[in-house]
Amino acid sequence: MTLAAIALRRFQLRHGQLPPSLEALVPEFLPAVPYDCMVGQPLRYRLKADGGYVLYSVGEDGKDDGGDPSGGIYLRQTRFGEWIQDRAQRILRKSRCKE
Repeated sequence: MTLAAIALRRFQLRHGQLPPSLEALVPEFLPAVPYDCMVGQPLRYRLKADGGYVLYSVGEDGKDDGGDPSGGIYLRQTRFGEWIQDRAQRILRKSRCKE
């Protein structure tokens, strides 16, 4: 997920806007669409009306909660450009995911 967040930022710096989808990061910034090992599908990504985005993994329960930070791995960019990653380290240690 961290590599996907970095690729999103690189895309934004190069193109002046966020990509419409994670597929737009391939192959310029990533070799493949980022994988969500919780469900075996691509990570979830969506643009927000305020110009930011939500990038997340489905939680341990396998349910897509739309990026609610009380669920799975959640990464968001604050207005100051800092990254917030809730519960990720504990979840990764318990899951089959590799950092």
